Amino acid sequence: MRWPHTRVDRASPPPYVGTERRRTPRYYVQLPVESARGTGATLDVNEDGVRFETNLRFVYGEVVTLRLVFRHIAGDYTHIDVTGAVVRVEEVAEMFVVALRVDEIHVD
Repeated sequence: MRWPHTRVDRASPPPYVGTERRRTPRYYVQLPVESARGTGATLDVNEDGVRFETNLRFVYGEVVTLRLVFRHIAGDYTHIDVTGAVVRVEEVAEMFVVALRVDEIHVD
């Protein structure tokens, strides 16, 4: 099965401002994500959270399971399912940037 290619055009990460509150490093990666409601693409991830872009509206506090899709060079895929609560939703043009606090991680 081929996953749809998702491309997200965005500016470089903002310059460091203020005190960093994250406990783990953030990685700027673009991965396809799937949920029961639709698809999107990650903007950044760390051990504690995922920030992704989608055309779907999510609600603060909503518990969501996302599937992150990692494609191997050989063409097969590894999936990592993460479950957590929505902690931020920003509307940008016709898209939504959603921050998810990860509470559970499952690897296929």
